[in-house]
Amino acid sequence: MAEPSPEDRDLVLRAQAGDRGALGELLGRHRQRAFRVSARILGNREDALDATQEAMLRACKYLGGVRPERPFGAWLSAVAVRAALDLARRRAARTAVALEPERVAGAGADPAELAARGDLTRTIGAALDRLSPAQRAAFVCKELEGMDTAETARAMGCLRSTVRWHLFEAKKHLARGLGHLREERP
Repeated sequence: MAEPSPEDRDLVLRAQAGDRGALGELLGRHRQRAFRVSARILGNREDALDATQEAMLRACKYLGGVRPERPFGAWLSAVAVRAALDLARRRAARTAVALEPERVAGAGADPAELAARGDLTRTIGAALDRLSPAQRAAFVCKELEGMDTAETARAMGCLRSTVRWHLFEAKKHLARGLGHLREERP
């Protein structure tokens, strides 16, 4: 398990002692990752913002239980995963929205290449939208965020074997949904 940064450890201790400025700085440092995890699980910006807001509220409520010797960013990501999964469960009728393409190049980039990458991003986003919330969460945590199986299990509130099963199913569905891309490569 990774060690927390000395700055985060200090901020956690100060925040637990009631320093609101330290709490704000701590949440600000890790808000983007929490949003990214939520967006990848939920598939749209508005839901991700709601889940991130919920994760921030839960972080404030349960800050006393945070162990300063553990990485705060990993803990907050786990809270964001649970908030995103809770929101996905509450909103049975999900709107499939492709993830926004990340910036792939600066000025002077080949427009045809940018268009192709945008198409690829939309195709992958659509394939991710077809996964169950648990499959998507397992895939996002393990493959996109680089969490290990134990961290992913803690984040999802399930057993490691359940994470492996969701990941297996996610990869199987993604392979089926994206298999045509292999055939198109030169």
